[in-house]
Amino acid sequence: MKKLFFTLVALMLLSNLHAEDIITKYNRGIFGYKTVHQAQQPIGRSLTCTDPGKLKCEWSSSLSSNNDRYESILLKVDEECMNGSSSGSFQTSDYYVSYTFDRDADKQEVHIYTLIEARDKGLI
Repeated sequence: MKKLFFTLVALMLLSNLHAEDIITKYNRGIFGYKTVHQAQQPIGRSLTCTDPGKLKCEWSSSLSSNNDRYESILLKVDEECMNGSSSGSFQTSDYYVSYTFDRDADKQEVHIYTLIEARDKGLI
């Protein structure tokens, strides 16, 4: 029984290593967001930030392992959007990133994949 339990736990942990993270931002405020909602999904994690407020758009400490790594990615996406890009993709040494931005709706959606996951999905 213990072997089965540890096998299941190991499979769950390994399945999350190559998961897609989706970050969606709506109605950005000058200082941050009013609502930050995070969820663990079967295919990865989602982070949704909405409406003007003072909260930073990042995962809580329980899911924060990638916050520092993602900060530079999100800054690059923001820069691209501010320069007029409405969609695009790029690759870092660890991740493949695709994004869309709707200026009229003030909605930005960023998909972040590990390189292995991106290859498996045929993105690169």
